[in-house]
Amino acid sequence: MRIRLDISYLGSSFLGFQSQPHGQTVQDELQKALGIFYRRPVKIVGASRTDAGVHAEHQVVSFEEEGTALSELPYALTSLMKHRVVVLRAQEVPDEFHPIYSSKGKIYRYRLFCSKLVDPFLKPFVHEISQIANLKKMAEELAEFKGVHNFKSFCASDSGAKSFERRIIDVKLEARGPLVNIWIHGEGFLKQMIRSMIGTLLAIDRGKLSSVKEILAREDRPSAGPTAPAKGLCLVRVLYADRDSIADEIQRADQFFTAGGGAPPCFPAE
Repeated sequence: MRIRLDISYLGSSFLGFQSQPHGQTVQDELQKALGIFYRRPVKIVGASRTDAGVHAEHQVVSFEEEGTALSELPYALTSLMKHRVVVLRAQEVPDEFHPIYSSKGKIYRYRLFCSKLVDPFLKPFVHEISQIANLKKMAEELAEFKGVHNFKSFCASDSGAKSFERRIIDVKLEARGPLVNIWIHGEGFLKQMIRSMIGTLLAIDRGKLSSVKEILAREDRPSAGPTAPAKGLCLVRVLYADRDSIADEIQRADQFFTAGGGAPPCFPAE
């Protein structure tokens, strides 16, 4: 039977998602826990290879196993991983399900905190900057990423990607006082693509670069801005339905943090 796990983790505890020879990755941690639970090696496939330091409110993995009591998996695996990775849900899925190829897209959020004094409860999850000179212009530049483009200017130089063409479905800049959330919904992403996009937006705001449109046209990584820090980036949702959107994620978060309650933003009802 094919089993899907919905998981969540803080990227600061790991050297990324994908397994490495020296371990300390989300994949290594989860496979180790699965190995203990099933008493044999278990290999997982993940929906996204988040980089070192990048968080995930919602990540999806799958693996093959027989005779599993699915109700036991979330608590047992989370306990074995000492809550460094939390298993939100375990369910049987059709054989044709694949975390990557079945996905309709992903929604990421990058957080900026524009103040010299940073809320200590937000500090591990935001990129601290003194100010944004022109919020409206940044939103306009962000909108230039929408559509299908060659994102070579925004891809890490050591990427093994065969194609640099990607589709950005939607974007949104959401300012909440000093906290600025930049939402990006795309079908797929290149290595360090979003962090390069954010670094470029900040460089444009500071007058160091011209425009997103011009940088996209150059198809040259040195022409874009620096790679923004990993701690501000979070994989918010791996999507398996066309109806999901940035607006849905904002609404889920708002519902969770109000007296009305609602499904947690990391684990919506499906």
